Amino acid sequence: MNLNLNPRDASALVALSSRDQSAALSLFNGLSTPRQAALVAAASPFDKKELLFLARDLSTLFEELHGRDVYLALESATASEFDVLVERIGPRHLNFLLAMGCWSKGEIDDARLLSWLGILNNCDASVALAAIADIEADFLVAALSPHFEVQSDESVEPEDNRGMSEAYSFTPDHCRFDNEAVEDFMERLFSADKTLFALICYKRVFGNPDEIFESARLSYSRRLQNEGLPSYEEAVAVYEKGWDILHDADIARFSRTKGVERSDPSALFFTRALGVLSTSGHGDRRLAGDFSSLLQKIAVADGRGMDDDSRRRAVRKAEIFISLGLEQASKGDVVVAAALLSQNGATPFFKAGHDMVSLLAKKAGDVLERSIDNEVNDADLPDRAVLQNAAQEIPRITLEDGKGRMVRTLAEFEAVRRKVLNLDAPGKKPRS
Repeated sequence: MNLNLNPRDASALVALSSRDQSAALSLFNGLSTPRQAALVAAASPFDKKELLFLARDLSTLFEELHGRDVYLALESATASEFDVLVERIGPRHLNFLLAMGCWSKGEIDDARLLSWLGILNNCDASVALAAIADIEADFLVAALSPHFEVQSDESVEPEDNRGMSEAYSFTPDHCRFDNEAVEDFMERLFSADKTLFALICYKRVFGNPDEIFESARLSYSRRLQNEGLPSYEEAVAVYEKGWDILHDADIARFSRTKGVERSDPSALFFTRALGVLSTSGHGDRRLAGDFSSLLQKIAVADGRGMDDDSRRRAVRKAEIFISLGLEQASKGDVVVAAALLSQNGATPFFKAGHDMVSLLAKKAGDVLERSIDNEVNDADLPDRAVLQNAAQEIPRITLEDGKGRMVRTLAEFEAVRRKVLNLDAPGKKPRS
């Protein structure tokens, strides 16, 4: 088996390891470390993690990898796999993971923070110190501040001529913590770097929390961009209004002479339009790049990470939203849709689909809230299920058992929307 540095061969090698691990080990470790790193970089998040376990010299391979690849591999790891890998990654990647892995939807995720602090507290002191050496102090202040406060020195009287800062002693003994992991981390930090400890305490007392958080957030965005990922600001822009380009005058320019539909009518509308592009000979490399960029932005904006499961969910969401927006814009003409995709890419239609879904979810949520305020009882559950399913991130058609199936077509979406509007009619209450 000759290995090329592409996702297909990475997947093939992972599949081989499940059948013949000895052969897979021999193939992977027959590559130079730079080529091993290149293969890991080309692989999917799950395959990245599996390839790491084939490496005989994992520490050396980690040093060759970009932080982004380590981040993606660890996001796909189970708890036991994570423990094995994190012991070997070294301070450079610990630094990156601490700075990146504590954020979700543009905010510092407290549960993730405490998890990473627990990991650092279990490392050697030298490794832990090296891991935070390049992390911005404002990030540490913003992340740790909710869990400790610095107590003033009561021996300093208000009329004392000494500065306000001298009313505080920046030591662990003068701090009050509400979390054991934070306390352990700060005590180790004080032993290793009293200057950084004092700076964190000083900013905790005298800093402007809004300015500190904004500084930390900008640093996070820069790290994302340095790793080739969209900043949080770029990512959430995919949810901005998307109707600007969808004008009838633009759509009318396209006619059925542009291609012939040969796709499965039961497929998603987006998939059918891609099929037309393929059969008409139009290249889709730019469109593929746009779609890949869109998936990254969805993952960052939704705060779900970039493991294989999160990517599948992002793909499903993207395909359905694009399908809804594209079918609406093209008035159901798949050939026109193909031309629109070729000209504009997928992102505007994702935004358009998101607009449609958001308006429906808001309407369903408002009607549902009114029904609760009116103390509608459990006998009215069937209609309540319609509203709950319509208010999902991806709207669902309500089945006989009250459960839902995600909409796939504009007709299904409109059917759900009409049911919600009927329930919102004056004097109408959810009924059994």
